[in-house]
Amino acid sequence: MAMPSLCPVELLSLWPSQWQYQLVVTIAAIGLMCTLTFAITSLQFEKARRGKAEVKAPPTLPYWIPIVGHTFSVMLDNMKLNFYIAERFADTPVRLKLFFWDLYIITGPQYISSIFKQTAAFRQDNSIRRSTVFRIFGTPPDVAKAYLEDDSGFHNTPLPNSNVEPRNRIGYLIHRDLIKWLSGSGLRELAEKFSANLIEHLETTKEVTMDWRELPDLLGFMQSELFNAATRAFCGEHLFTVYPDLAEDIWEFDKGIPSLAKGIPRWMKPSIYQAQQKAIKGIAAWHEYVRKYVEQHGMPDDPKTVREVFGNDFMKNRFEMWWKMDHMSSNVKGPASDDLSLIWGASGNSIPSAFWFSFHILRSPSLLSNIRKQIEPCISISSNGKLEIDITTLCSNPLLQSAYMETVRLYVSLTMMRRPEESELRVGEWVLPKKSILLIPSSCVHRNQKLWEGIGKASSDKSSPDQSINSFWAERFLKYPEKGSNSGDPVFSAENLTGYWLPFSGGTNICLGRNFAKQEIIGTMALMVTLFDIEILGDENVGEPDEEGIFGFGVMKPKGKVPFKIRRRQS
Repeated sequence: MAMPSLCPVELLSLWPSQWQYQLVVTIAAIGLMCTLTFAITSLQFEKARRGKAEVKAPPTLPYWIPIVGHTFSVMLDNMKLNFYIAERFADTPVRLKLFFWDLYIITGPQYISSIFKQTAAFRQDNSIRRSTVFRIFGTPPDVAKAYLEDDSGFHNTPLPNSNVEPRNRIGYLIHRDLIKWLSGSGLRELAEKFSANLIEHLETTKEVTMDWRELPDLLGFMQSELFNAATRAFCGEHLFTVYPDLAEDIWEFDKGIPSLAKGIPRWMKPSIYQAQQKAIKGIAAWHEYVRKYVEQHGMPDDPKTVREVFGNDFMKNRFEMWWKMDHMSSNVKGPASDDLSLIWGASGNSIPSAFWFSFHILRSPSLLSNIRKQIEPCISISSNGKLEIDITTLCSNPLLQSAYMETVRLYVSLTMMRRPEESELRVGEWVLPKKSILLIPSSCVHRNQKLWEGIGKASSDKSSPDQSINSFWAERFLKYPEKGSNSGDPVFSAENLTGYWLPFSGGTNICLGRNFAKQEIIGTMALMVTLFDIEILGDENVGEPDEEGIFGFGVMKPKGKVPFKIRRRQS
């Protein structure tokens, strides 16, 4: 069949119009520009990375779009970008180019260790404090002045040229009290009170009987049962009398922390700001109650009243500190927002960590049996018939320490931020500019197979799949004696982990509550498996962690609910 012929006029009508021609040319030009940009930046990246100079600037990761750089990659899939950098370029600090500023991603343990050691290079950074305290915990603008005006540092002697009154040195005063009460005798008192509270709560909960009972959500169960124990240890009984909905509101607030940290506007997610403000209002009511109590009865000295009203001497001192500060004494929501950070900090990450610790132990009958044997010597019955736990001995057990470290390695996702304030920073052969923003993504380091194989803490051997860095291996941090040795017992080993194991940050910014968190997490797991028989229900995919939702901002949670059945243990 012959094809129909077209006359010249019809042929002319098929020619693209001027705007169509311009569109094609524009698209081709943009495509060529992006391709050339990527080619040029790729060459520049490799040249800078492989340069032989003793001192050099970190290379800029190749990008496609001029000016925009990596902005869209950071906004749309920051987690994927960070893991890509860690897996490909852990040996190099990498510069990311955004619209208005640069970011430097550090994932090499040797560089992270160097940064942690250079404490003098990093001073109090008000912009970081603003993003954490102000944005996440809702500090009122007028009270925020107390933070912004405090340029005195964290040491007993104020920094030169600081004129902050001693009573207004909020950074130093909070830092000092946390160190005092979260270490030594203060830590022992707090941990013992937490353990006693938790035992009392778990032994009396009506959720569990001697018969098997199926429940829909293990994490939800632990959140509702464990939060009160930690908060009562810090804040006493009266907080819950004044604010009975505290636990429910805290966990609602907890859901919005990543969005609050990112600065998502109120109009986009009003519910998370409502949860934040409701929690502040409730804690503020407790502050008002305590102030009125002291005005009527005076400051209590006897331990029983202190425990009831304040929780402990730590909180008593904290209240007295607030009342003396110029910006805090007149606005109760300021101290309340700061205490929101303390109350959330005591449970917000520890309880999900205790969940994952318990989850993995409960899914392995052999590990559960072994863990219970390790716990047994630390459990006793007092002369008055009450269950007691030796938390110090428990937390020094090699297997429990190893499994604890493995839990937080696998599920804690923090992005640590540093800024060299006074001068440029030398890290190995690399020089980072003054006031540059350095980011250290912990989970990208924690789950880098090559890095951990290099220190003998992981294996890619298919015959040992549990030793993969993406798997939970309770014995990862145990060291077994060599063949022929008289001792066959493994010992706990945390050697050569500086820059590798980062769940509590490091350097001067290391988490001051890390020791209490360890006792809280191990103690919770120990009591759960001692008092209860628990079986995880569902298929092998149950308990899959949701990392994207929390990347860089805390401890992962499971994507869905983890159903289980539970009963009190017969023995």
